[in-house]
Amino acid sequence: MTEMPRKATGVSLRTLSIKRKLMLITMSTSTVALLLASVGFVVYDLVAFRSQMSDDLMTQAEIVGANSMAALAFRDGPAAREILSALRAREGIVAAALYAPDGALVADYRRDNGAIRAVPARPDSTSGSRFADNYLRVFHRIELHGQVLGTVYVESDMQQWDERLKRYTGIVGVLMLGAAIVALLLSSWLQQLISAPILGLQDTMRKVSAEQSFALRAVKSNDDEVGSLIDGFNAMLAEIQQRDTALQGVNDNLTARTRDLEREVTERLRAQEELKSLNATLELRVAERSAAAEQRALQLARSEEAHQKQSRILQSILDSMSDGVIVADDEGSLILVNPAAKTMLRLDGDPAPHDEWADRYGLYLPDTVTLYPMDQFPLMQAVRAKPSPTSRCSRSNRAGTTAGG
Repeated sequence: MTEMPRKATGVSLRTLSIKRKLMLITMSTSTVALLLASVGFVVYDLVAFRSQMSDDLMTQAEIVGANSMAALAFRDGPAAREILSALRAREGIVAAALYAPDGALVADYRRDNGAIRAVPARPDSTSGSRFADNYLRVFHRIELHGQVLGTVYVESDMQQWDERLKRYTGIVGVLMLGAAIVALLLSSWLQQLISAPILGLQDTMRKVSAEQSFALRAVKSNDDEVGSLIDGFNAMLAEIQQRDTALQGVNDNLTARTRDLEREVTERLRAQEELKSLNATLELRVAERSAAAEQRALQLARSEEAHQKQSRILQSILDSMSDGVIVADDEGSLILVNPAAKTMLRLDGDPAPHDEWADRYGLYLPDTVTLYPMDQFPLMQAVRAKPSPTSRCSRSNRAGTTAGG
């Protein structure tokens, strides 16, 4: 049952702002210190006042005893009561009595006709004072030249002490109230020395968190622990700003690199599409050219077959001709010689070069004596693409036989 209020008070103290906490600490400290000082002063004064009351009452009892020696010596009760009635001038004394040496009551005094207190039936055996039941009682033995004449009893209430306590309580209350007001004013002014830099630091932290701007700095106003805290916070912000700048640079480079990669990927995709299109076109062209090549090969095969057929026909014609037929290339080398020409020229083995034809094959002019000049030979004229008039030549077989052609 007693834990809940303490927990609630702890939570409320933890939720207070630092400004109010500083004011509360300052006011609590000053108030408690002043209260302790005031209570100590009041307690000391009240204790001293109790001792003073005891001394004063004892002195009063001594005075009464000195005035009552004759009445006690003769046990004169009316005179003793007359002496005790003088105590009426002291408002605090509520009762008094004079006792004979044997302890018998000689006379007594009670304020307001005895309606308040009753005196003891017999005195104490020793002199002294004591506090009991909110009253101060004093017994004083009266002696003269070593002979005991009797005992004086005086009883006083604590009204003066109570009034003094109330008066001091009021004074302490007023002082506490004034001190609390002064402490409130001073704490509200002095707490700014601590709370203002901290609140400024809190405001800077809030702005940094809200704006994400690490260029902000907290303002340092004092060279104390709070100032060191602000320096540390600013140093942390500077380091974070430096790292954020470096991170931003890396992020920018990464973003630029990402854009370059995206552009490169786009270009590669476009090149890949173009390559696919080109491959399709090439495949189409290859297919077309393959078909054309196949068609051309088929035509070549047909042409070759026709050529071979014509060659066979031509060869058959040349073989069946009685005239000799000789075909030479641009350099004069023999390409084709039909059987008739081989028989006429007796061509067997490797053919001779064209400049040796006349000598080797026995080609003469019609006079059958002069070798036929090769540059004028009709076949060489045809090889050189010159017009060749009809001419005759004779061939000798070196045994005297001559043939014309």
